[in-house]
Amino acid sequence: MRSWRKETPIGKGNTMRKKKLLSIIIISLCCIAMAVVAVLATAQADSNGDAEGTPGLAFELSPDKESYICTGIGNAATTDIVIPATYKGKPVTMIGNGAFYNCVTLTSVTVQQGVQGVSEYAFYGCVRLQTVQLPGSIRYIGGRAFKMCKSLTAVHMADDDTVFEKPEEDVRVIDESAFKGCTSLTSLRFPEEITLISRRVLDGCSALTEITLPVGVQAIGEAALAGCTALTKIHYEGTVEEWNALPKDMLWSLDVGECTVICSDGTVTID
Repeated sequence: MRSWRKETPIGKGNTMRKKKLLSIIIISLCCIAMAVVAVLATAQADSNGDAEGTPGLAFELSPDKESYICTGIGNAATTDIVIPATYKGKPVTMIGNGAFYNCVTLTSVTVQQGVQGVSEYAFYGCVRLQTVQLPGSIRYIGGRAFKMCKSLTAVHMADDDTVFEKPEEDVRVIDESAFKGCTSLTSLRFPEEITLISRRVLDGCSALTEITLPVGVQAIGEAALAGCTALTKIHYEGTVEEWNALPKDMLWSLDVGECTVICSDGTVTID
């Protein structure tokens, strides 16, 4: 009986095998090219300093197109974040308004030297945030920036270093209610050259036992230490005369019990 199997013309099988082999080679070359591009991109990020920050954070270009603003957690999959000094070859100057608002997964934040400001509500309600490291380049901490960070136990605010070029008008401000309701905070050292401690900046920090104020502070606002019922020591780096002359709102120490102000040449007691 004759078989009805269709026979492949001579040479056609070899051609098909060659085409298949060529396709495999092309796919392999594409994969290699993509890997090379990824390596080069990583190298570029390293050269810009971007690789030192946490991958996946969100950024947007500032209005002047000369720098970036960190705008949030993006797709970063970590509880400990590092906000870099540069992104895509440009400086990161600010942490944006409400950038990490109610980001309950955060446990620690480190901000690299060069970032200059923490905007309003930036870390508001980050209830698991325990430690914050801010560089000497920070000139501004906005209103309610760390409000209700109930687990926050340590805030390290570095003094200036020689790497950072200070602006001509060197003003450093911690704005209204910046650390309000941080009920686990036990001590806080304000950095050198702080010029203003705004109203209710430490309101309700009921575990706070001591703070350190630099001689350069020019005013303490309304209810700045309201509700700091455990506060017993204020280390002031100026003299008793300078402390007495320092402008303070009438209610600056509302609800604070007996507290000793330790100056460079003596002590003062406040009730």
